[in-house]
Amino acid sequence: MLRRRGTRGCRPGPHLGRCPSPPVPVRPADKALSAECVWTGERVISLLARDDADMAERFVAFYDRFGCPMYRLGEAFSCVARSPVAQTTARATEGASLAEVASACWVDPAQEFTPPAAEPPAAGETPTPVTPMQQQ
Repeated sequence: MLRRRGTRGCRPGPHLGRCPSPPVPVRPADKALSAECVWTGERVISLLARDDADMAERFVAFYDRFGCPMYRLGEAFSCVARSPVAQTTARATEGASLAEVASACWVDPAQEFTPPAAEPPAAGETPTPVTPMQQQ
C-alpha cells in the first residue's frame, strides 16, 4: 500500500487508499450571521440600549477585528429601538427581555413589533386623561 506523507492514522477503507480530507466548515452566506459576529454584535446593541456607550465601543473593536459588517449594528440597533423593550428603559417586561429582542433583531432587523396592550383600569376607577402641562 502506498503511504503518502502526512497521512498517519489513515486506515484503508472505502476511500481507495486516500485519506479523506477533513470536512470544511460551512460558513453562513451573510457574515453577520457567523458565530463571532452574532455574539459580539448582540452585546454591542444590548449595551447601547442600556446607555453603556463606553463598553459598547470596546465590543465594537472586537466586532471589527472579526471582520463583521458594520452596517448590521445600525440595522439591529434600530430594530431594538423600535421594540417595546426599548420603551421600558431596557428592563425585562412580561413579553420579551432585552437579550431576546437583541437576538431576534440581529437575525431579522426588519421585523415589526406590536405595541404592548394598555392595562384596563381597575373596577370602580375612571381613567384620567393625560393633558399637557399648562404654562404659567
